[in-house]
Amino acid sequence: TMIITPLAEADGSPVNLASTIVSGVSYNLDMPFENVMRVTPNFTSTTDYLVVDHPNITTGTAIAADAPNDDAWWVTPWRVAAGAGESPGEIGFRLPLQTVQTDVPGMLTGYFIVQKGATPTVEVKAGESAWRQVTPSGSGPRPSADFGRLYTENSAISWHMRPAGNSPIVLEYLTFTPHAVEWDSAPYLLPDSMRSQLLELSVETDDPAKWEAMYLEWRAGESRSDGSIDWLSWQSVPGWQAPLSSEEYLQIRILGVPLQNEKPNLLNIRLSKP
Repeated sequence: TMIITPLAEADGSPVNLASTIVSGVSYNLDMPFENVMRVTPNFTSTTDYLVVDHPNITTGTAIAADAPNDDAWWVTPWRVAAGAGESPGEIGFRLPLQTVQTDVPGMLTGYFIVQKGATPTVEVKAGESAWRQVTPSGSGPRPSADFGRLYTENSAISWHMRPAGNSPIVLEYLTFTPHAVEWDSAPYLLPDSMRSQLLELSVETDDPAKWEAMYLEWRAGESRSDGSIDWLSWQSVPGWQAPLSSEEYLQIRILGVPLQNEKPNLLNIRLSKP
């Protein structure tokens, strides 16, 4: 059941939404103090398994069935593979991310299957970065290697790979860990005095210089006859203030990109009439 947060009638002063933080959903954010959100020490919110197939290929020669010694990549769901001693050259992929609407940076990680005890070594290039050599490591069933930090582009990731040794290569899947923070509010039921008009959303931080980017996002909605909410599309504005058009319901999303190694706070989320 969706939690709805009613907002009280405003007397003309801004409504501080900080007390409603706990009813929302956050990613890569802690609450060290009441009504305050802080960037977590490590980014832990990742995508589910990312699996590529032939429609995702942008560069290289690939086949859909394994053929030994053909010097081509074998690409099928859950497999990007090349045999020992093969020279398939470079292969590139572009993979849309359903969970990313606003482009953000993050770490792309590949998970491999080790065959006959031979750990593969590959060269990878994530986004616009330079080629770098990686060797999967780890004690789990699928050793992994970080392919590099990249920005999503139009809600998709692009990466390239080529052999760097003679061992067999079997890449099973990837994950993407956004280097960004997000807070999605529960839907607000607006009072009559704040409906069907222009409002202003603003967010404060203890140190604006510690942020690479900030986006304020929202969607408005009306009740359906069955009791559900008919939502309009999400809107996004860069910066710390954003004008928005209101209806009966309002949902807010804060999406921020902190500078690397910085852990600033977010506080005082305000909704007001301009």
